[in-house]
Amino acid sequence: MSRRVIFRNLRSGLSLWLAGAFLLPCAWAASYTLFDQQGRQSSTYNEIMSSVGVGDTVTFGNGKTIRLGKLLGTGNTTLIFELAENKGQAIRLPKKSGYFSDDYRYVDFIRSFEKGLPILEKHHIPAVQVHEIYRGEYAIVDRVQPDLTFRRFLHDPKISNRLRLDMVDALVTFARETAMLEHIGDFHQDQLVYDGPRKKWILLDWTHSHKEVIFDEERYVRASPNIFLDKAGAGGARYDFFSSYTERIVGTDGQITWMAKKPAYQWIARAANRVNRAVTDERLKILKTRAGSAIPVVRRTQSCMSSFIRSFLSQR
Repeated sequence: MSRRVIFRNLRSGLSLWLAGAFLLPCAWAASYTLFDQQGRQSSTYNEIMSSVGVGDTVTFGNGKTIRLGKLLGTGNTTLIFELAENKGQAIRLPKKSGYFSDDYRYVDFIRSFEKGLPILEKHHIPAVQVHEIYRGEYAIVDRVQPDLTFRRFLHDPKISNRLRLDMVDALVTFARETAMLEHIGDFHQDQLVYDGPRKKWILLDWTHSHKEVIFDEERYVRASPNIFLDKAGAGGARYDFFSSYTERIVGTDGQITWMAKKPAYQWIARAANRVNRAVTDERLKILKTRAGSAIPVVRRTQSCMSSFIRSFLSQR
């Protein structure tokens, strides 16, 4: 066999191999309708979600069709995929059909995510950018790398001292930015992630059960909960992000101070105290601003009343 024939056969074989490498994924890609126009989930929704993968397309009740990229994460109630056409964004889908608990269906958590967004926007809370949500069927958001969660921040000894200092500084900033909230729905250590390039903590997920701060005096400001120190459980039990490493000491004015349980946790106690002071300082600043802005209102009211009385008397 001549060299020319051998070369031609090799080239043909290589062409077939390359064609197969590119065409096989397309040939195996599937299309699924997840919701009908009335918003009902497919009767085979659970089976679909257990097998759906890269390159598959999914269609929703509004007619929107999305081609999925790789699976990015699996939560208790949602699955998160990258968008094949835009790898900078991700789509959240209900993990299953039916009920997650006695009161909540899986689709309700997408709805709760949407319902909780306005309060976060009102207070300019640093949160993942939401691009589109549709009636519990899906939510399209910016893709966030969740490698540095708050949980890892506390637990991973491999994080460098320099990075840890940056993360603590950013956490204090986040505490100030969230000072007007006592509670963020479904807030826990894996819902807060650190964006290294921007040196910023970002809220990744939430439900709508937020609670805004209501206060009118300094005493309450010092004693009121914040999102890192939140009421939970029966009998006034409290859960906070730092409780595994610190003990809380409550002062006579209600101010809370954290003390490290072990010497190795001193840096966590210092971070917790900085966070708490930042929240208190921000709330006191807001309280004083409100008190100051109320004075001109009273004076204007008195001035208007005086003008009215003078006008009334001059007509008599």
